[in-house]
Amino acid sequence: MITPQEYKRERMRHRTQMKAPRLVNIHETLPHVDAHTASRLARHRKGHKTVAIVGLAPSSCSLAPFEDERVEIWCVNEGHILPWLKRWDAWFQMHKPEYFQREIDLGGIRTGHYKWLQLNHGDRPIWMLEERPDVPNSKKYPLYDAGVPLHMLKVGDKNKIRFFHSSFDYMIALAILQQFTRIEIYGFEFKGDYENQRYSAYTWKGVAMGKGIQIYEPPQSAELFDTALYGYAYTTLEKGERVYNGKN
Repeated sequence: MITPQEYKRERMRHRTQMKAPRLVNIHETLPHVDAHTASRLARHRKGHKTVAIVGLAPSSCSLAPFEDERVEIWCVNEGHILPWLKRWDAWFQMHKPEYFQREIDLGGIRTGHYKWLQLNHGDRPIWMLEERPDVPNSKKYPLYDAGVPLHMLKVGDKNKIRFFHSSFDYMIALAILQQFTRIEIYGFEFKGDYENQRYSAYTWKGVAMGKGIQIYEPPQSAELFDTALYGYAYTTLEKGERVYNGKN
């Protein structure tokens, strides 16, 4: 029969041998695009100059076409630390130094982002507000030229040419400027604190489609859109509630 002292010692030994539980990073477990979808999308890209604009939202960021070397991959901010990002061709860091020089990001993660920016990444550009001597690959974003598609938009007596409310806007505007004929969008949700960025994003997608550019978003992005048709499917009452009539 084991004594209380022996039981206590055995418990202590067992605890010291146990490994601390490992915190799971969701970005380590995200799926990649399945072979059937990858093959189908590759056919749609045929004959098109294609860029994939990749954000960090886990719903679809890892589904970008990293395996299709014909597609340019553009990513943003601290995404370089994430395991699913297999390659990239251009980077966007459209913030002030106090943002990208910080040791710890808004999620409480030590990213080493500023040190990464200071590395030499060959001929791959890092688009920024200004060229910086401490960032070898930095290139000044062509704000005026990228805003040209909206130069005819009049707001009062002024032209509204700077409708940029997120890094996404800068990315898609540059893709239009560089004459890509197909733009694929991954990892952008515009939810929660970022919902106010949705309106300018929709505007730039509309500009792209108006120029005949193909826009593709994975099915995971479907929730961004209200597929019920106003008037046909529902009516909004004075207090904002909807009354549905059962039609699509």
